[in-house]
Amino acid sequence: MATLATRSGDVLISYQPVEIVSDPNLPEPVKPPAAPKDIKTVEELYLTGLRVEQIYNPRVNPFDYYEEALRRDPNDVRTNTIVGINYNRRMMYEKAEEHLRRAAARLTAEYTRTRDGEALYHLAVALRAQGKLDEAYDLFYRASWDYAFRSPSYYQLAELSCRKGEFDKAMEQIERSLATNAEDTRSLVFKAAIHTRRDEPKQAVAILAKVLDEDPLDFLAANELATAYGKANSRGRAEATLRDLETKMQRNLQAYLELTTDYVNWGFWDDARDVLTRAARDKTDLAGRSPLVYYYLAFIHEHKGDSTLADGFYGQAGRMPSDYCFPFRAETATVLRAAIAHNPTDAKAHYYLGNLLYENQPEKAIECWERSAAIDGAFAMAHRNLGWAYYRTKSDVPKAIASYERAVACNGQDARLLTELDELYELGNVDPAKRLAMFESHHAVAAQRNDSQLREIMTLVLGGRYDDAIDALAKGQFHVREGGGEIRDVYVDAHLLRGLARLKAGDAKEALADFLAATEYPENLSVGRSQNDPRAAQFDYYAGCAYEAMGQGEKAKECYAKAAGDADGGGRRGGFRSSDMRFYRAMSLKKLGRDDEATTEFDELIKSGTDRLTRGEEADFFAKFGEQQTRQVQQASAHYTIGLGHLGKGDAKSARAEFEAAAKLNVSHVWARVQAAEIR
Repeated sequence: MATLATRSGDVLISYQPVEIVSDPNLPEPVKPPAAPKDIKTVEELYLTGLRVEQIYNPRVNPFDYYEEALRRDPNDVRTNTIVGINYNRRMMYEKAEEHLRRAAARLTAEYTRTRDGEALYHLAVALRAQGKLDEAYDLFYRASWDYAFRSPSYYQLAELSCRKGEFDKAMEQIERSLATNAEDTRSLVFKAAIHTRRDEPKQAVAILAKVLDEDPLDFLAANELATAYGKANSRGRAEATLRDLETKMQRNLQAYLELTTDYVNWGFWDDARDVLTRAARDKTDLAGRSPLVYYYLAFIHEHKGDSTLADGFYGQAGRMPSDYCFPFRAETATVLRAAIAHNPTDAKAHYYLGNLLYENQPEKAIECWERSAAIDGAFAMAHRNLGWAYYRTKSDVPKAIASYERAVACNGQDARLLTELDELYELGNVDPAKRLAMFESHHAVAAQRNDSQLREIMTLVLGGRYDDAIDALAKGQFHVREGGGEIRDVYVDAHLLRGLARLKAGDAKEALADFLAATEYPENLSVGRSQNDPRAAQFDYYAGCAYEAMGQGEKAKECYAKAAGDADGGGRRGGFRSSDMRFYRAMSLKKLGRDDEATTEFDELIKSGTDRLTRGEEADFFAKFGEQQTRQVQQASAHYTIGLGHLGKGDAKSARAEFEAAAKLNVSHVWARVQAAEIR
């Protein structure tokens, strides 16, 4: 095998090419799932839905498969059970109950005592969440007959018994839970807590010491240890334990809320209150300023019958800053609904509930945000979230834009709002002049974030203000996020388009400088150099045009040869198949006198674009996050590709019609706009 060599600076590097041998024993590649209607059996529909859930893909909905299964067999046990579990996760407990009752009915038909407790357990969870505690209690017992659900069922039973103050029964139940899951530390801590409430602090201390020996950061165990020491009249130890706990918790808001949630679930309301009181003690950090702390305190005092304190805490919660408040626990929904019932005009409570619900119940979340915005029209984040939801959930771009514009009007100092509004402007095919005007009126704010600054530069390029765009790119320090890299194309477009304008004005030397600059990877853009730049053919073609205009025919020919893929033995850049790169390769072939090859490429471009126009939109199962395009943008790209083919073949009239169609469908398609303008 020959040794290849390349020169890097003054160092000659030699290496042996690696021969890649494919392994015939490799497993079969993953295949996208068939459409639900094309799957033959209910079982395979159920299993396909499970696979889609396990290998998450935002473009494929597992419920499509479950719904088809239930259309064929409305009472299928497995499908109703998994659908019910999903509704429980989404806090849609009434829907969960409906499906889980169907599963339970088939399982227990003809007075059968089922051995499979999954449907019964999750039905009990749905009932408990709705406050139907007696029926839930019975079903947890029945679910416990299944060994797989014995431990969680008895844990739930112990919680329900504790809430009624039946500590002896709760102790029996938590011990049964531990019998099949002896290392569950939460259950061990719960057992210790029951010992403490039964005036058995020594037993509690013994259990908690073992838990903390294994996990010193178990905050629930430490808090209970302090309580047990207090019950045993070891005040010094209780205070020392509590101080150590507070140090370890580091004033972390979620740690306080997690402790509170456990105590509320157990029915230990005073302990929950004490935890939150510690959180509220210091108003200089996130825990002390969080509205959730005060909503929880109000909820707890309301439950305890102290309406005066509850009123005060509800009012205080509504006045707390909303920054960084994003509830996610199902239990918090109960607290926020109680706050809304107490004061229906609390705009922030509606807003926070919408934040909590959006991922799982987007329609309900929209209702909450709409109510919040109606109560307080100056609350920017309610308008922002509505804009996000109108686009993401309802695909209503005009309505989303209107909400974002209201958000910016309420708070023009948030650069993120500018970025998101401009993205919607682009999706909504808004005139780039309007986009640029928005950024010019908020220029100082846009400069605060890389993403908003980049969006402003994109609008400068669209507006033909290449000098300003290039100047901004040179002065900024950009940090590329994961999956980003758009800044590289913006940089290239700015230089190439300015170079073309200079070439058209007769300044070939300055045009060449721009074309060569486009090949660079400035350090401040934070984009690594590609081994094979996908736009290389474009650079080489335009450089060739500049050399040709300068009368340097040989250099022009070298550039055209590189663009055509003839350099370095051929095929150096022949592997790229984007429409632009094929066009510039073909144009270079034409410059080299290889008209037949060029014509073949141009015909392929026309065919490719036409096929894309006539082909319906299909979900790409393997598309990476953020790679999907709207149908309108896809059509614009197809028209542009057809236009390139006609332009290469010299059919200016047809090319202009296609470029204009592309620019109409997508006014932000900068190259379609430029090509259409050049033909006029």
